[in-house]
Parts: sequence; structure tokens; C-alpha cells
Amino acid sequence: FSLIFQDDTGTALADQGWTMDVVLDVGGQPTVRPYRGTTAAFPVGWEEQFGNLLGSELQIGQIASPIVVRFQGGRSTGPSLIDPCNVDVNQVIGGEVVPGSLTPWVQHPAELNQVVDSTGSLFAINMVRYCILFDRTEELGDTPGQVLTSENVLGVDNVIFTVTPD
Repeated sequence: FSLIFQDDTGTALADQGWTMDVVLDVGGQPTVRPYRGTTAAFPVGWEEQFGNLLGSELQIGQIASPIVVRFQGGRSTGPSLIDPCNVDVNQVIGGEVVPGSLTPWVQHPAELNQVVDSTGSLFAINMVRYCILFDRTEELGDTPGQVLTSENVLGVDNVIFTVTPD
């Protein structure tokens, strides 16, 4: 089988192909803000306000994001994984991942729907992983770290992406 990831269909929280909650400490109370999408309480999503760019991806005038999320797909060699949280993606002989099937890291899972193989054909993935990076540095002039400190980010929760297996 393969996975087809939903793209965004609008700006509202319910229209996002993927999102998560950013948990903030506001006045001693945990407050949940959507990372992507808008709600009545948060008319601007976290990603829209702060971006989703690593320092190495920046163009002139851009600022690195305080929270960055990336997704990567691949193809499994079998019908199931022995331990999905401990897959060795580098094991070539007898491994659980088809050699050469790992995609580049992307900003939205729907980008994985467009991955092509060496022949130019669409490549069907059937497994996905994600990575969430927090820039908590507090050096003078380091805006991402100051954002995480001033917003009192406790972490993230409820990572959700919508996918349809074929």
C-alpha cells in the first residue's frame, strides 16, 4: 500500500493537512495554541507568525524559526515493522526499509505525495517519520530563543496529519 497525505484546503485549523498544538505557560496556566491554522482565540497560527525555517534555509532578511518541523517518508520492505520506533534506516541487507527509498526532509507531509524515483515516476511511500526542533538559545540578538523564552513554550502536543492509505 502507499500513503496519500492531505494538503491544506484553507486557513482554518480544520482545513490543515497537518498541525500540532504549541503548549504555552500564560500567567501560570497552560494555554494551547495551534501551530498551523487559525481559531477564534488565535487568528494567526504559530507557523504564520514565526515561520518554519531552519537557519540553513534562510534567505536574506529572514529569521530562523523557534520551532521547526520536518517530515520524511520511506518504503517498508515488509507488511509490518518489528519495532516502528526503532527502525534502522541504514541497514541495507535484511533491513526494514527499501534501500534508497528515504525521501528528503520536507515541511509538509503532502510534499511526500510528489516524490519521484530515479526514473522520474512517482514513488509511493508507506511509512513516515517527523522531527520537531526547538531553538531555545538565549544569546543576545537571537530572536528564536527569545521568542521561546518570552512565550514560555512548554512543548508541543497532538501532532496530527491526515493521510489516506490506498
